[in-house]
Amino acid sequence: MDAMDECAKEFAQRCGGAYVELDSQYKGDEDPENLQYRRAYLTYPSFRVEFRYTAHGPLSIVNSILACMVHTDKNENGPSIPLPMLLDYCTVGEAFPLYIPGIMDEEGMREAFALIGGVLEKNLPMLAETLGREDGRERVLTAYYSELSALYKTVIDENSVEQYCDGDYFTLRFCSAAFINYIAGNTETAIKQLRKTKKKLGYEKRVLALWSADGEAGAVCPDSVRRGAKAYGKSGVAGGDKREFAAMFLSWLFLTALFSIPYVGLFFLRLAIESRGTVYLMGPMYKLPDCFFAALLTAIPASYFTRFGFYRRLFPKHYEQYSAAEQVNNGKGSDRLIKGFLHVIVVCSLAGTVLFAGWGIRFQEDGFVDNTDFFLPFGTHYEYADIERVYYKPDRVNAFGETLDYPSYVLKLKNGEEIDLYEYDDIENYEGVLLDFLAEQGVLVERNRDGSE
Repeated sequence: MDAMDECAKEFAQRCGGAYVELDSQYKGDEDPENLQYRRAYLTYPSFRVEFRYTAHGPLSIVNSILACMVHTDKNENGPSIPLPMLLDYCTVGEAFPLYIPGIMDEEGMREAFALIGGVLEKNLPMLAETLGREDGRERVLTAYYSELSALYKTVIDENSVEQYCDGDYFTLRFCSAAFINYIAGNTETAIKQLRKTKKKLGYEKRVLALWSADGEAGAVCPDSVRRGAKAYGKSGVAGGDKREFAAMFLSWLFLTALFSIPYVGLFFLRLAIESRGTVYLMGPMYKLPDCFFAALLTAIPASYFTRFGFYRRLFPKHYEQYSAAEQVNNGKGSDRLIKGFLHVIVVCSLAGTVLFAGWGIRFQEDGFVDNTDFFLPFGTHYEYADIERVYYKPDRVNAFGETLDYPSYVLKLKNGEEIDLYEYDDIENYEGVLLDFLAEQGVLVERNRDGSE
């Protein structure tokens, strides 16, 4: 985050910060893709300022966020308070949200830093005066601990504050849908959403009053900052606009058709293998539609990657903004997760396709194989001598007790088991060839519709 580092150093030079200390925190290896936080610390005589960039917020609901914390003394481990809350304790009203999400590029970082830094710079003399006095510092901390205690319904002081507030809580709270909508220019929606917030903090009450006083005028902010907020939509969740849905849907349809080709091809290859040495094969064609369902399932995660191409062709004017927003909100971590999920789906779909083609009953010269149990690679082999008789079944009763005129033949085995061929083939297909073959094998076939031999 070179832009943030440069902005912090420029701010220190302009506003008298003693020095700038830079710090990064990663999830795993020190790789840019694993960046979690980037911090820039500026030290003043009676307090410490922390500009904090959060690459991925809690649960990745909001990402690429710039905020500012103020440590109430110069001690690195001293209590820190979010700048908007600290200003509220000092009776300073600031309408513009001071947690800015959706920073997409260096321009966005510079403009977000200018907004937050401008508010801080304007209030530095007041903060220096307040935190430079013991009574001022204690007053601010007392207000902070009191709000946290009411919020968590327990007593919180300087010894337990870090246990409850590590910064992520306020990142999520101050990047809620209400604040995002205000930045995006949806002031009326922002006011309605913030009014519904339960247990409002003092800062939220103050900012709600400021928003309501401004009416529909709302925030004035740079295009890059507003563009980042608009990537989240009115619900405060990234993506989900009509253009993205259209690109995803078309990509999904295209990939479903594309993936159907190898799955159906594999199905018929296995079917050809199963058909060798078989007198009559019933059942597998009933599973052919499942190959298209496997293609559809595969297309869902695959469309995550191909949607960009469809979006670029459908909405070329909006593509750059969409692509930048997606890189911020998803990034390489999400790519790896979806890619892993896609691999699992492909492996399961290929295995399922092979098993689909083997499902059914295979009648051979030396007996028949019943492979109608759920997804078994091999079925149960029976001799034709194991069949007691084959009888005609004129109808069946459904789950509602209704009698349905759906005839079939049933294989009754000598062990008492019955195999109803209705589930695996139409009676018109096998009534001639298969029953003749079974009769030739010495099986008693009651082929007349009245049940006689």
